[in-house]
Amino acid sequence: MGTAQFAAYMAAAVGAGLATSGVSLCLKGAEQHECRARAFALAEFALATILSLVVAGAQGAVWSGMGFWALGVTTGVLMYGAIPIMLAANRVSPPSLVWAMANMGLLLPILASALLLHEPLQPLDAVMLTLFGGMLLAFGRGTQAAADTRRDARLTSVLLLGAVLVVNGLLMFAFKLNTVLFPGLASARFSVVMYATAALLALAQFRGWRALADIRAVEWRWGSGAGLASGASILLLLPTMRLPAGVVFPVIQGASLLGGTLLTAWAFRERLNGWKLAGILLGLAVLGLAVVR
Repeated sequence: MGTAQFAAYMAAAVGAGLATSGVSLCLKGAEQHECRARAFALAEFALATILSLVVAGAQGAVWSGMGFWALGVTTGVLMYGAIPIMLAANRVSPPSLVWAMANMGLLLPILASALLLHEPLQPLDAVMLTLFGGMLLAFGRGTQAAADTRRDARLTSVLLLGAVLVVNGLLMFAFKLNTVLFPGLASARFSVVMYATAALLALAQFRGWRALADIRAVEWRWGSGAGLASGASILLLLPTMRLPAGVVFPVIQGASLLGGTLLTAWAFRERLNGWKLAGILLGLAVLGLAVVR
């Protein structure tokens, strides 16, 4: 791979991360306006499907292959499942912590790529995991100091944050698998199947087409914003999966973590005390070490 091509992939990775930051803002906005998960998800995934279809048409995508459809549909189920989990987590945890856990899901595809795709692990991984533990500790102390999480909701918060990390990590690994298993094919076709599956799951939650009229304008607004941001992010992300997971995911998630955490904190007046700032810095240190790795 030439230097120019590598630089182009890195620029796309940064762009994907920054686009994903918009999703964090829309998720918190949806939670604050009491948007229903099914309505928000339908608006998000419908817009992302349309955007992906346009790009897939321009790429001349072909749609054959049972393995491709199986992976795309499975990823769509994960994509849909992430919405209610993250909305629920935002109700009991500060948005910066939820977004940090979503981005720290990168540890899963890095480890899975090493175990299943034979991408080698390195000694820096132990340091990276130690810093990751420090980040979680700092965020935990910060949320307690700011009283962001009710005492009676702390166990629920921990369980939901763990689910956020796992689901987002599995999504990232699915993106990597698509490129490994189906190299050289139009990347947007995977995005179409994934988002269309998620949109159909959201639609299935409504009893009849007339129920769609019950979707509120605020749900369309926040969901559509998330759809445009998410769709743009995935379309930028998929071509970068040709790079090793230990290189590309830290770049994507680093841009997403910094942008999303600061954006939600600014937009929703979240208190960023010293512990939380330490958590952000430790998280960025994890990402930086992963790039060095």
